[in-house]
Amino acid sequence: MHPDQAADPPAAGKNRWFLLFLGVVGAILLFLALVRQPGPPVGLRHPGVGDRFEQLSVQPLVNTDQAVTLDDLDGKVTLINFWGPWCRPCLMEMPELLALEKKHRAQADVRFLLVAYPNSRDSDDEELKADATAALDQLEGDPAIYYDPQRHLIPELIRAAKLHEFGFPTTVLLDRQGTIRGIWTGYDPSFVRDMSQALERLLAEKGFKKVS
Repeated sequence: MHPDQAADPPAAGKNRWFLLFLGVVGAILLFLALVRQPGPPVGLRHPGVGDRFEQLSVQPLVNTDQAVTLDDLDGKVTLINFWGPWCRPCLMEMPELLALEKKHRAQADVRFLLVAYPNSRDSDDEELKADATAALDQLEGDPAIYYDPQRHLIPELIRAAKLHEFGFPTTVLLDRQGTIRGIWTGYDPSFVRDMSQALERLLAEKGFKKVS
């Protein structure tokens, strides 16, 4: 055999191991792609978009002395945030949410309802107020905070949006007619940005077409 025709055994071995490595990596990636399930739709494509609350009533907790009912939201674009001062994901998204609230605070046709919930049914109103105040102090924010003493609002959201489960934080966007236009559950760094864009579109729009 001519020397130039002889295979280089070490090089051939390295190539075989490299090809084997690529095959294993490819198989793993294919497996992950097959088993990975897409997350539930959120925001404007949430299944609850297009539904409505039949009742809503929250009481003042911090930085306000006014209760709010569904009638008070008529004609306003409203962002309702369900949160708790004990909830780490809630606190992670809160700085951006507070900045968004402050940006629109002076607008008469925008309403933010930041509704705080305790970690336990045994907690009293004063404890929740103290915890919410401490959280706002830490975040250096001063928005109005409300609470739901009878805990009627979460079941009403579950009914209205046909939710299978509820978790904190959850944010709901209502248009001027009180129709749900977006629902975000959990924390994601992109959520508040998406909320802001959706809110701006609602302020600018004339009518409503459900996102398909």
